[in-house]
Amino acid sequence: MARRIEGWKSRLLSLAGRTTLIQSVALSVPIYTMSSFLIPKSICTALDKLVRRFWWKGSDDSNRFLALANWDSICVPKRWGGLGFKKFEDLNFALVAKLGWNLAAGSNAVWCQVFKDKYFRRSSSFWSTPKSSSWSYGARSIVATREFIRDESCFMIGNGDLVDIWNSPWLPSYEWERYEASFNPRIREKGVRISSLFTPKSGGWNREALETWFLPGLVKDALEVPRLPLVAKDELFWKSAPDDSMAFDDNLDLVKWLVNPWGTPLSGSDIAKFSTYAISLCFVMWRARNSAFHEGHTPVVPKIQHDISLMVADCSVFEPPSLEQQGQALLQVEDIWGGHWTDVNVFVDAAIRGDFGIIAILVLDRSGVMIEAATAKRKASSPFAAELEAFHWGCCRILQSGWHHASLFSDCQQVVKGLAAGFSSEWRARALLSRSRRTRCRRRSKKTETLHSQTIKACPYNQNSFSPSSRERGTKGFIIN
Repeated sequence: MARRIEGWKSRLLSLAGRTTLIQSVALSVPIYTMSSFLIPKSICTALDKLVRRFWWKGSDDSNRFLALANWDSICVPKRWGGLGFKKFEDLNFALVAKLGWNLAAGSNAVWCQVFKDKYFRRSSSFWSTPKSSSWSYGARSIVATREFIRDESCFMIGNGDLVDIWNSPWLPSYEWERYEASFNPRIREKGVRISSLFTPKSGGWNREALETWFLPGLVKDALEVPRLPLVAKDELFWKSAPDDSMAFDDNLDLVKWLVNPWGTPLSGSDIAKFSTYAISLCFVMWRARNSAFHEGHTPVVPKIQHDISLMVADCSVFEPPSLEQQGQALLQVEDIWGGHWTDVNVFVDAAIRGDFGIIAILVLDRSGVMIEAATAKRKASSPFAAELEAFHWGCCRILQSGWHHASLFSDCQQVVKGLAAGFSSEWRARALLSRSRRTRCRRRSKKTETLHSQTIKACPYNQNSFSPSSRERGTKGFIIN
């Protein structure tokens, strides 16, 4: 690589030219090798030094040069104020970890099948196979990324055939050490799949088996974990990403920002989030100060932190849509009153605070007279999950009441589009989305009742009929404004 970047022509390049040469040549030359196995750290360090010296000097005459900025602040994505350079050790590990990810996720690629047949024993898997000195260096490199993948990923349970109970991560809220501490030490069979904890008929969790194998705390959390349909394959997702992709850029950006916050400016979306947090912090601190000064209350730090988190969540949920988002509304309120109503019109909405959401339902007839209205409390991991819970409740009410000519209205376009496409970009709500789609088409005896996608409509967020104050009460009741 030194010969590629240290020619006499390279010495005539400007700093911008050297930047382009490094990105197009220096960082791409070792990609193939780095994608196959882990390179020794000493070689990665030498490559970093070579690139750093060339970028600052443009030649290799001596090791002395003037560095006006920390190299760590330069190896940051451009949107964070860096030049987009990558350290070779990080790049190497990320590329090899993607191979490990394919094995962990149960990919059917040819190389994965060959790897499993050669290195995995009968009932063992990527998660449980011990490393051996007789393995090739490439195989040992791939398995070396296992702990990293185990800490940062988790399975969403479907049929349970891929998940090894003792070695695979399948509880999103549990760190691996905490999960291991929840095992029953008297029971430790090898090669046991999570499907052995399902009931034979319904396919649901076998509570007795869970209580036998795990401590009570884990049993309670396991029963609350959302699941994919029983016919679906287990899916491995990346916990820190909103979708299930294995993306290293976001995590690397966060680390770079923590290491060098002043050299990594915030992007537009992060500025908005930071401003929301700053406003919430100042408001809660000001309110705590007034309470202490005027009423003599002693400030409690955990409560202040909790109030800040709640206010940030409220601001995020109730942020008004932009003009562009408002223009994309699928249905305006004027259109609804203009003759688009059916015999029964079900409006659903949701609000979230912490780990719980308040879902609301309002049912009107064709003339606008209320048929029923109520709220309920549900556990939800995100605003999208809360909206899906509200949608699912609306579907259940339509089917339970036998309303044939009914329309279901939601102010969440993401829910409407997700149901139409059958896919959720948010992995935490994917199981709930599958359940909602199954509810849309439910078989009763020999007759199938279906809520067609044409009856599911979206209305503008800022013109819905539900009161945010229902979120404060957290109880069931009527909520007519």
